[in-house]
Amino acid sequence: MLALAAICAVPVLAISSGAPPGRTGAPPGDNCTACHLGSANSGSGSLSIEFSNGSTYTPGQTYKIRVILSDAAAQIWGFELTARQGAENLDKSGNLTIDDSARTHFSPGSAPGEYVTHTSAGTSSTGSGTNSWEVNWTAPAAGAGPVTFFAAGNAGNGNGNPTGDSIYTTSLTIAEGSAGEVTGKSYVLPQLAYGGGWYTALYFSNTTDAELPIRVKFYSKEGASLSVPIVGLGPVSDQTISIPGKGTVILEAPNSGILQEGWAEATLPEGVTGYGIFRQSIQGRADQEAVVPLSEDSRQSANMVWDDTAFTTAIAAVNPKDQAVVVTLTAYAADGTQLGTSTLNLGARARDAFVLRNLPGLAGVTAKRGLVRITVPSGAVSALGLRFGQEAFTSIPVDYP
Repeated sequence: MLALAAICAVPVLAISSGAPPGRTGAPPGDNCTACHLGSANSGSGSLSIEFSNGSTYTPGQTYKIRVILSDAAAQIWGFELTARQGAENLDKSGNLTIDDSARTHFSPGSAPGEYVTHTSAGTSSTGSGTNSWEVNWTAPAAGAGPVTFFAAGNAGNGNGNPTGDSIYTTSLTIAEGSAGEVTGKSYVLPQLAYGGGWYTALYFSNTTDAELPIRVKFYSKEGASLSVPIVGLGPVSDQTISIPGKGTVILEAPNSGILQEGWAEATLPEGVTGYGIFRQSIQGRADQEAVVPLSEDSRQSANMVWDDTAFTTAIAAVNPKDQAVVVTLTAYAADGTQLGTSTLNLGARARDAFVLRNLPGLAGVTAKRGLVRITVPSGAVSALGLRFGQEAFTSIPVDYP
């Protein structure tokens, strides 16, 4: 025992750098008691693992994992987490990633993606007698079978030596779910903005009694896959979510960091409905929000009523298909006379956003109101209107004839 204490003296004193790899209780079974003397799970506290998708995972999807350590006597906190698969849980499963680098990092000496542990900042309590850490996990490919998360936690007494700490271990096994293609109708949220004062949320509700899957993809302005830091999930670009009967889910892109823009595509089975919310936050004034309807993704024309008499009209136009298109915008005054026309070149799955009167050929809409027709000769176009007036803004519905 004295020899073991001597071997582990350095890791104990270096607790702020995190646990060494292989201390989660996963086979072959080492945990924090390899360095902190005592028996695991003999204290009065507890350790648990929460998985954001319940009891199953979809291959290739990304989920949030939360480790929660509770002990009323603890003064300093630590943890380590890994994911395993295979008959004896000896194989690494999926890939762990980090978006809270202030409180979590990969275990020193381990390969990225396998063991996650605390940083120095992560040893401080986040509540009365509790601490918790969040990690992202991308599930393995289809056929991996059940996956087990193993975690160990150290509720330390802060005396700087390996005695008197309470060590806890736990595990959580989840089953492999279906990776089948989600069927249904595709819809578009033509504008996605987060960071730099903007927040976007997508709400989806299942009006049926049966559990139904939906699929949401995020794209950049240029049409490339866009990784969005969805609250509770982490960075995702293509996510399948199961909604229970009469259930509702929300995907939130937070106001964090610099402004990022793009668009979203949602495949919704019959019986699932949804919409978006934009929120703008500017220091010194109340937040402003607008409800954003989902748009058709298979129409070649759209109509939108605009009013530039005392407001500014903006439009986001998306090409939701894989072939480039030329979009024509034709504006008409309130009396039906044509005010002008303009064109946009949109690449495959690309999006453009602009102030209507700033387009070449459409300066005539200034200080007027009327109708704008948005058309493509082939393929499809989806659009969204926004109206800004001083501190307020709202969405403008688009009609697809």
